[in-house]
Amino acid sequence: MKVLSPVSGPKGATRGIKSPALGRKEHRGGILRGSDTLVLIDGEKFVHRAEEVLRESGLIKSRKDLRKIDYGLLFGFAKKARKNYYSTILRAVPKNHVLYRRVEDVRLWQRKWVPYMISQGVNYVRAGYLRARDGKECAWCGKTTDVLVEKGVDVRIAVDMVEKARKGMTFYLVSSDTDLLPAIESARRQGARVVYVAFEQKVIKLISVHVDETIVINNKTIVRAFKEVR
Repeated sequence: MKVLSPVSGPKGATRGIKSPALGRKEHRGGILRGSDTLVLIDGEKFVHRAEEVLRESGLIKSRKDLRKIDYGLLFGFAKKARKNYYSTILRAVPKNHVLYRRVEDVRLWQRKWVPYMISQGVNYVRAGYLRARDGKECAWCGKTTDVLVEKGVDVRIAVDMVEKARKGMTFYLVSSDTDLLPAIESARRQGARVVYVAFEQKVIKLISVHVDETIVINNKTIVRAFKEVR
């Protein structure tokens, strides 16, 4: 994405950029307010990106070390907004299942991650299921590896957007799932403002061109939000 020029934000905010390709202003900071606002967080994708950044920074070794993060710092551009964190219900698997240990690790991790998140005023929304299923067969060895597959989160986010959309409403969408494009378009037709919240180097242009604004959370902000509550 080509950058034309930096844009100064309000005092204390980091800089944003203007993108000629998208024709919209992108921000890395700044406080935005609406008459009614809702942050919609795709939980698994959010955690995956945070884990990725923190591992690359040498701050954690695995997801088990990521138990807290400062949501107020991460989403400082929408401090007064209601925040919904959408996550799947993790179904138990038999002890003899190849993914049993992995599933149990996730369940134990959630018991620490979720309560702290709720203590920060974030609404935990259970949506869909995380299921174990057979993966694709390896072209070289012929073996298949079981994988965990998330189902239903994008549907719940889409439903909430369409049902709550109205004039004066602002949605901050923390998801890069292009399956949400129909919901984005529907919400905007009803008069709502949709802001796409992406992560550094993970901006999906197809989503950016269909929203009112794009906000980019950089890696340094993720690191700061983690260190703030260590």
